[in-house]
Amino acid sequence: MIAQTITTTGTLVAVNTTYGTASAETSFTVEGPGTLFTNDILVTAPTGYEVSLTSGSGFGATVTAPLAINTVPLVTVYVRLKADATVLGGPYAGNIVLTSTGALNTPHNVATVSSTVSPKAITISAPTIAPKVYDGTTAAGVVALGTVTGLVGAEALTITPSATAYSSANVGAAYTSTVSYAIADGTGLAANYSALANDNLTGLSITQKLLTVTANAASKLHGAVLVNPTVGSTAFSSTGLVSGETIGSVTLSYSGGVDTAGAPLGVYAGTIFPSAPVGGTFLLSNYAFVPAPGTMTIIPNTNAYLSNLVSSTGALNTAFNRNDIDYETYVLIAVNSLTVTPTTENQYATVQVRINNTGFSPEPYVTVASGAASPVMTLQEGDNMIDITVTAEDGVTIINYRIKVSREASWVSGGGGGGLESRSLGDAIAKRIFN
Repeated sequence: MIAQTITTTGTLVAVNTTYGTASAETSFTVEGPGTLFTNDILVTAPTGYEVSLTSGSGFGATVTAPLAINTVPLVTVYVRLKADATVLGGPYAGNIVLTSTGALNTPHNVATVSSTVSPKAITISAPTIAPKVYDGTTAAGVVALGTVTGLVGAEALTITPSATAYSSANVGAAYTSTVSYAIADGTGLAANYSALANDNLTGLSITQKLLTVTANAASKLHGAVLVNPTVGSTAFSSTGLVSGETIGSVTLSYSGGVDTAGAPLGVYAGTIFPSAPVGGTFLLSNYAFVPAPGTMTIIPNTNAYLSNLVSSTGALNTAFNRNDIDYETYVLIAVNSLTVTPTTENQYATVQVRINNTGFSPEPYVTVASGAASPVMTLQEGDNMIDITVTAEDGVTIINYRIKVSREASWVSGGGGGGLESRSLGDAIAKRIFN
């Protein structure tokens, strides 16, 4: 018994395709002629290909041409690239191998023609760039991909978008940006898909950043008057400025009358209002400005100065100056008493006056209203010290002014005259002799 041979006819052609789609078919015929075949003919496809005995269906890695009464009837074998053949796996070539036990020419090869798989196109629909809060840079907002279409089955890719910078860092609503995409492997291979086309987006926006400016807590002396409003103040703090940006100054306004002289002592929350931030390096239009008021505390006045000091006996030895505390005057023997009139700079300061005669115990202090004459004080011959003590409203700050009144001794007076006073002993004696 002579073994039979596997016989094929036809030439295969290239069957290029796109990833995810099986290629068109090419075919050849095979048979086992005669009456001596004892086994089927097994047809095995090379890598990337699949075969079938039926056009359009039934494809697999192998098919079998069946034996029929010691012969394998003529059949057509259809060949195509598989739908899952990858781009990087190509180009695809190799032999279709036909085997049958007992055949003389087993295995018998049928050569395929080199074929390729092209990347599959994918698209992204409706990508968006979210509005961006001002951050001082031209970087675009966050890109949302939208819907990716064209992926095969349940495959997924890692798609990273990047957007070109805006034309300015400032707040606006008409910016444009071009979005491009980098594709990397996910559950699918990036090489099996074509690059995504860029998207040009318009009408993109940068929105204002919240900027809170808080007026510093402040205090003022009771009775003081503030300029309202105060322009160009730096008594504030801020939160929300982009790193490196600064505010030069603000305008402070006062409410509740805390800026006036008559405002009582106390703590007044929310009475200092910041507005109109200007200067520095920031741009106000990039921010949503939120003012936060500060607290004003009115504290006891610390001013214990006099604005004037007058003696009823005449001029002091020097003109009054708030910073000079010691003064002198001289009176004749005929002048045996005097008053002093102290005037305070601050209405809330208090004044006490006493006479401290040489050789006598000091008289008790007497409170004197600002601008009013003190009670009459009796002068002894010789030196008399008048103490004028000014206590500020805070009760701590005290300034002691003094007037030394030198009264003429009786042996100098002689007779006649009287009632004269002068700024020095020499003047007094000269006037007395003249009289």
